[in-house]
Amino acid sequence: MQRFIRSKSLAKIPKFLSTSAHRGTIKSLKTIVKATDRVFESSHGPIHYLETDGKPNAPILLFIHGFADRKESFLKPATFLADHFKIYLPDVPGFGESFKKKESPHHLSQLTEWLEPFVDSLGPEPIHIAGNSLGAAIAIELTIRNSKRFKSLTLIDSAGIILEEHPGLYQDLFQGKNIFQITSQEDFREFLKKIVYNEQHVPKLFRLHIYHELKQHSEWYHHLMMHLLEGVSSFADPALADKCLNHKLSQIQQPTLIVWGRQDQLFPYPLAFYMQKKIKRAQIQIFDKTGHMPQIEQSAKFARVLKEFALRQSLVKI
Repeated sequence: MQRFIRSKSLAKIPKFLSTSAHRGTIKSLKTIVKATDRVFESSHGPIHYLETDGKPNAPILLFIHGFADRKESFLKPATFLADHFKIYLPDVPGFGESFKKKESPHHLSQLTEWLEPFVDSLGPEPIHIAGNSLGAAIAIELTIRNSKRFKSLTLIDSAGIILEEHPGLYQDLFQGKNIFQITSQEDFREFLKKIVYNEQHVPKLFRLHIYHELKQHSEWYHHLMMHLLEGVSSFADPALADKCLNHKLSQIQQPTLIVWGRQDQLFPYPLAFYMQKKIKRAQIQIFDKTGHMPQIEQSAKFARVLKEFALRQSLVKI
């Protein structure tokens, strides 16, 4: 209860103050990792991304963010990884600064198709790819479509795996509740409760910035979520099979690291063990006292685990 009382004080902080503090933090992190803002002009529209300098011949690491998120969410773990990898952080189309097509359906397959040209632009060498939530689902689709393009796959609290015995977010959606449709402080408190184990892992001014971002784009995020589950109304709906990735996991060929927060309330952690059984070359790391975004709540630990895993795979020829 005490956590939520503290959150109410966010309403008293001027929006400009949180925005300024957030911009300052992002600028500092970009300086630390030597990241440059760039734009990839695809045939569908501009994809904005960050690119770190990286050492010559350093392996490439591509991060894909989740729903209602943006490229900057991986900057914190990047501070621990920039000395070992050349890192790319794109805004997924529909989010951040990348293009948005209000007239087009933003299905998982469509988001993947829109990102493919950007991935191809990173060069011919196999790369490491890591994604959180929706970004993990996109990473799965990308690796299945072009297996030889990727050296390893890291899935962080992945979306797209739907089991009725562990319903999580999907139960809410089938009941007509979209936690990303934020219109009030009460909505935001419920959102935080499901996303993070301890909201104090997210600085107060940053929490306020997230609140204003979610509130500003509330209708757009509702629109996108309806696209992702278009036509599906329950776990018994036959159309559900086409919207989830359960049946595709066995097609993954890459060495795969599955990272999950034990206290994730969007996608319960037993889903990680289900995925491990389905993916041929998978290993698993469960983070205690962690919610849906280990890369933010446990940045240093997450970076260490990912670095050790990916660098081992870099030594293996494919």
